[in-house]
Amino acid sequence: MLYDQESIFILFSQWQAALMDIHEIFFELPNDKRISLIYQSELMEAQKKAKAQQKHQQQAIQTQPKARTVQRSASNKEQQPPKRRISAVTQRVIERKKVQK
Repeated sequence: MLYDQESIFILFSQWQAALMDIHEIFFELPNDKRISLIYQSELMEAQKKAKAQQKHQQQAIQTQPKARTVQRSASNKEQQPPKRRISAVTQRVIERKKVQK
């Protein structure tokens, strides 16, 4: 029972502090400070999104299936399909990925 009362008191104190912060932001701070707070929160949100996107891209690169090599016998060498040409743009992307690793 005592634990519940302490928890309620702590929760109420946190709620009251948050309420006072909100009051200060909307009623006591001048406009330029409010605008800077909005800008900072938007900047932090953009950084979080960029970080999450970068993490997602890294996970996608790591989970790509690896190319399997097939050993061919001497008789199969004659039947090999011609090698595909890779565009210059694709080659640059592959080189960039190698540099990033």
